[in-house]
Amino acid sequence: MNASGDSGSAADASPPVSVFISYRRGDDFGEARALRSELVAEFGDEHVFMDVNDLHVGDNFVRELPERVGRCDVLLAVIGPRWAETMDQRLKDHQRDGSTDYVRVEIETALGRGTGTRVLPVVLGGAGMPDGRAWPASLRGFGELTAAFLEPRRWDDDVRALISRIHELVADVGAPEPPATVPPMPPTPAPPRIPTEPTQSAPVSAAPTPSAPTPSAPVDPVPIPSATPAATSGGRSVPPPDPGHFDDISRLILRDNAVVPFLGRVVNDSGGPGEWVAGGETLPDGEQLAAYLAAHFDYRGTSDLATIAQFALIRMGRVDLYKALRSALKHGAPGHVHRFLAELPDRLAQMGHPDHSQLLITTNYDDALERACDDAGEPYDLAVYMASGENKGKFIHVPYDGEARPIIVPNSYLDFPIDEDGELHRTIILKIHGAVDRAIAPGAWRENFVITENDYIDYLSRAPIETLVPTQLLSKLRESHFLFLGYRIRDWNLRVFLHRVWGDQQLGAKSWAVVEHGDDVEQELWDNFGVGLFDSNLSAYLDGLLTTLTAASGAPAR
Repeated sequence: MNASGDSGSAADASPPVSVFISYRRGDDFGEARALRSELVAEFGDEHVFMDVNDLHVGDNFVRELPERVGRCDVLLAVIGPRWAETMDQRLKDHQRDGSTDYVRVEIETALGRGTGTRVLPVVLGGAGMPDGRAWPASLRGFGELTAAFLEPRRWDDDVRALISRIHELVADVGAPEPPATVPPMPPTPAPPRIPTEPTQSAPVSAAPTPSAPTPSAPVDPVPIPSATPAATSGGRSVPPPDPGHFDDISRLILRDNAVVPFLGRVVNDSGGPGEWVAGGETLPDGEQLAAYLAAHFDYRGTSDLATIAQFALIRMGRVDLYKALRSALKHGAPGHVHRFLAELPDRLAQMGHPDHSQLLITTNYDDALERACDDAGEPYDLAVYMASGENKGKFIHVPYDGEARPIIVPNSYLDFPIDEDGELHRTIILKIHGAVDRAIAPGAWRENFVITENDYIDYLSRAPIETLVPTQLLSKLRESHFLFLGYRIRDWNLRVFLHRVWGDQQLGAKSWAVVEHGDDVEQELWDNFGVGLFDSNLSAYLDGLLTTLTAASGAPAR
């Protein structure tokens, strides 16, 4: 039998190809397992090493891992969205306390063998190839390697191309050289990644009852990312908005009222330097809310808000989680973005464009948009997704001048202020991830947040979309241009709603996203939806838009 399992003579049979899969449990475990299955089908089970399958109770993994790397032809370094962040943190941990990162050991061992073991980075959809310029010399060569990319929608084709490349690499190298000296290992190592042993790095949704971390338990920490994500190497730079873009947006707003603002987690003002404080003058952005919950519930792992919330739910229960959320979200003034949107109809009316009502969509849980509209005297209807209670899985409509009502049959509900041509006669605020408590009737609700991993899974499982979003709103969504403000699409849970509405399709109308310090990972993800990305501070962007709107309407600047 040859490597593919076909019979052949000894003369024409190729030597077996051995592959080592290096991965991080908390970042890319599921995809690594799926990739292993594909490689086993090609090369045979005995020629594909992955610790979770091939290390057994009693094995000395300290010795076994580098020895296995030394015997393989190709090491595949599987890179998920948080891989680079984890590597950076592990390097800092090593400098501080001498702890060992076994993924680093695996890669350094392979790189140390020269062409004896070829290293091939495999980047999963949504991740980027790290440049490694700040890493030790033993790792810097890794960032200079050309990576293979595996996209979910092209999985079969991408895997076939990867397997073909593995064969080419082995053919170029020929017989492997003897293994190099194994890097020294610490005398008291941490246990290996064993899937039956709960770790803090594993996604909480992967198991019904993940364990809370303890000081003595081995963890796979992922640092909370900075507010400015590092751009990955080899990508395109994200451009700032240009005059042509502002002209396009202004024309669509003034002529057809065809632009729908979509507010993400970065729209809230940070309040300047320093940490956000609950109960202060500003509302938290997504990272600040995640950090607040992590500190509140003593969580030391990933910075993903959904994972932290899931941990809090399991450890302390729903009551404590929602109490913490209320504490974080019920104070703080609306920010610049909220006030700009709330005041825009009146500004346009003064420019000679009356009756400008908006559909405003937000993924945030706070009531900053509502309060900004109240302050501006702008009437609005609310459409709020219910994550819990007797109306779970439905939207509630809170009319400006009527009683709140659940929308029982979304595809036949026609009571929003939208006419048959899709024109709005009053502003509508669509809150797709629930909202902070509204305990005063009409329109009362409590504990209404799509925030845990379970919440998002439940959100995804409700199908079809026509049974979730009222037909008037869904029609408006599918016929509009979108302006995504402060929406980081690299966060998986923020992509959920877009996938629910459009699936794998690109948006039907040209749309744009604006986020400060955007990088090429964000740009590639937005490209999948046909959305152009601009890098800009949101306040500066909206000031530029207002200037163009004023000039286009012929009104004097003020």
